[in-house]
Amino acid sequence: MGEKTFYEAFKGNMDLMGLPCPKSIFGTVTLAVSNISVLAGGIKTLGAGATMSEIFLTIPTAGGATALATAVGEICLVVGGLAAAFYVGACLGSLIVAVIETQGVRAAVALRRWAEQVSRDIGMTIDQLLATTVQQYPRSSSMRPAVNMARAYFA
Repeated sequence: MGEKTFYEAFKGNMDLMGLPCPKSIFGTVTLAVSNISVLAGGIKTLGAGATMSEIFLTIPTAGGATALATAVGEICLVVGGLAAAFYVGACLGSLIVAVIETQGVRAAVALRRWAEQVSRDIGMTIDQLLATTVQQYPRSSSMRPAVNMARAYFA
């Protein structure tokens, strides 16, 4: 485990793909897991072809979800037309990479049950989602360990 914080590792990976990742919703493992789940729930509701702007419309603005809605609104200003499944795939890969870099492989394996639920919500396996992300954005080569890990532990 390096000296990077979780968010630094997560952001570094998202930066490779030119994707925004507000600290307010991805700053810790707990925040990232919770908010990726919400985004995946939007895909479950709207379908795999939904854009980030469409997902934004499914997020409630009452209570604790206000911060998430605000941050997703900021994301939409940059990548609103991007397929939400791709963005969630990038977030999942970045989450796995960041957890491995900052907490080790065992901590990443502990995400298995949660990742399986996200996979069901999105309608594709985690390794398929991550492989597609890496294929579409070759600069995201740092996610290759996440793809291999997903094949080994999440398939």
